[in-house]
Amino acid sequence: MEAQSDRAYRIMRRALLLMVCMVPITVFAQEGEPRHPAIVHFEEIGRIQASLKELWPLGDVSGDSIADIAIQYSSDTAIEVAGIPAPYHPLETAILLGVKGAIPAIKDTMRFGVRERNTDTYIVAVGDWDGQKGKDICAVIRTYGDTSFGNTDLVYDPISRTIIFWNDGTGHYSVDDTTHLNPGINATFFPSHGLSVDYDKDGIEDLFLLRGGGIKDGKPVGYASFHYFKGVNSSTWHRNDGANSPRWQWWSAPKNIDRLESQDLDHDGVQDIIFYINEANSPLTILYGRNDRGFPDTIIDLQQISINGLASNFSDVTGDNYADLIILNSAQDFVYCYVSTPSARRLQDMFGTGNDPPREGEWWSRPWATLKGPKLVNQFWLGLGSQLFPLGSADTSSPDEIWIYSWPYILIYRTGIRLDSLIDAEIDTRVANGTPVRIGDINGDGRDELAMVGNPIVIFRLPDALPSTVGRARKVPDGTDMPDSVSSVVKTIRPQASSLDLDVRPNPSSGAISIAWKNPVLGTGKAGLFLRITDLLGQDVLSVELPNDQAGYIWDASKTFGGRYFITVTIGDVSQTEQITIQH
Repeated sequence: MEAQSDRAYRIMRRALLLMVCMVPITVFAQEGEPRHPAIVHFEEIGRIQASLKELWPLGDVSGDSIADIAIQYSSDTAIEVAGIPAPYHPLETAILLGVKGAIPAIKDTMRFGVRERNTDTYIVAVGDWDGQKGKDICAVIRTYGDTSFGNTDLVYDPISRTIIFWNDGTGHYSVDDTTHLNPGINATFFPSHGLSVDYDKDGIEDLFLLRGGGIKDGKPVGYASFHYFKGVNSSTWHRNDGANSPRWQWWSAPKNIDRLESQDLDHDGVQDIIFYINEANSPLTILYGRNDRGFPDTIIDLQQISINGLASNFSDVTGDNYADLIILNSAQDFVYCYVSTPSARRLQDMFGTGNDPPREGEWWSRPWATLKGPKLVNQFWLGLGSQLFPLGSADTSSPDEIWIYSWPYILIYRTGIRLDSLIDAEIDTRVANGTPVRIGDINGDGRDELAMVGNPIVIFRLPDALPSTVGRARKVPDGTDMPDSVSSVVKTIRPQASSLDLDVRPNPSSGAISIAWKNPVLGTGKAGLFLRITDLLGQDVLSVELPNDQAGYIWDASKTFGGRYFITVTIGDVSQTEQITIQH
C-alpha cells in the first residue's frame, strides 16, 4: 500500500515539474516591493560647491569634445541679513568648462555677462546662429535700480535686454562681441525661454524666443509672444543686415510655459515646437513646422489638447525613433503611454482632443500602456509626485526611460515593448537634493553625466545598463489609419512550433554574433518582427522590434556576461529559438 502511495506521489510530482517547465520563466520582485530585484542606484562621482540658483547645460562650447555648463550663484550671502528683497540679490553667472578626468571646480569658472553692476544674467538658448566658431549663447540681462520704473516702496522693476554673446572658438565670450536683439530693450518684457533649431533646414541653426510677459512690482503682467530669428552664415550678420530683428512673430503665444522643446512629431522632416505647461489639466500646445520652409501658420499649424494630468512629455519609449506621448496623472498614481507611429500625422490624430469620449476603433482613446505608481504596488510607499523629467535614456539602450519624482526618490522605469511597474533605478534625493539635469559628458569619460541642481551640485554617472525589464511584450499599433484592436491590451509573444531557418554563428562566441533567418513575409509589411535574447532565468538581455523586411541582425555580445542564452525571432505567429554560449 505504501509502495503504491509512493509511486502515486512520484507520478504526481513528475507531472507538476513538467507543468512548471512548460510555463515561461518570469522573475518577480519581493512580495509588495515596487522595485526591481536588481535595482540600480546612481553612483555619485563628484560635487561642485556653490550656492546655486540655476544651471544650464551648454554642450561643448570650447571645442574639446567635453561638455560644459553654466551656473548662476549668489555672490554675497551677507546681503540677506541686510534685508534686501530676495528677487534683487546680485547673482553671478559663470561658465565651467569640462575637464578631462575630473569634475570642474567653482574656482575655475569664467564670469559670463556684461560688466555693469546690479545685473543678473539668465541664459535662455545655446546654438550656432552664425555658422562661425562654435556654439553661441543668448542671454537676458536684467538691470536693477533704475528709479524711472520704481514705486512708492522703493522696489524697482528691472530693465531687461536680450543679448547674443558670440563664441570666439574656445568657449570664451567677450562683451565686445555681442548683439542686442530687437525687440529686447524694454522695461517690462523679457524672453523667458529660448530654443535653437535649424527650422528652415539651411544648415544654420535658428533662434526662437518666448517672451513670457513682463514684471511689474514683482508680479507677472502682460501677454506672451513668440519670435523667430533666422540664423545667417556670416560673422557680421548681426551688425549690418537687420538680422537682429525677428523674421516672424506670434503675439498670442501660450502663457505660463514651463518648457520649450522641438521634435519632428508628424514625421515630415521639419521640427515642430512644443509648449509644455506642467499644471493640472493644462493644455499641451504644438506649433507644427512647415515642410515648405515657410513660417508656421498659427491657425492651420497649431494644435492643442488637454492632457488630463499634471505633466506630459514626448519621448521615445518604444525605441522606434518616433516620439510617444507620456502623461503623468499622479492624482490617480498612473502614467499613461500613447504610442506614435509612422502614420500618426499630428497630435489629434494620435490622441484626439483630450476631451473626446472614447469611440470604438480609435486607439488614441486608450493608452498603449499604463504604468502603476509605487503606492498601487505597495500601499506603504508614497505615490507619484507632479514632476515628469525629460532626461532620455539612462543607459545605452535606445528607448527613453520614464523619470518621475516620488519622495524621497527620483524613479526610473525602463521602457521598450516590454514594460512593467517595477522601478529599475532610483536617485535618493535625501542624499542629493535638487532638480535632475542631464549635463552631457563633463569629465570626458565617454558617458553622459547627471547633475542634481541644489547646494552643492552633485554629479552622478549614468549607469552602463539597467536591469532587464520583466514584463509582457506589447504590440505597437499599426497607426491611426488602421486602428489596432489590441493596442491597449497586454499581448504575450509565445514561441510557436515552426521554423524560420534561424542561424546563429559563431557559437560559442565572445564578440559579434550574426543572427540570420528566413523571412516568410519579406517586404509585405503584414507581420511584426521581434528579436528577443534572454538568459537562463528568462530575463531580457535584448528585446527589439525590427523592420518587417529585415532578415538579419548583428549582436555585440562583448560586454555580456559569459553563459548560455536563448535567441528568439518572432515574425507574426511564427517563432524559432536557438541557444548560444558566450565565452570570455
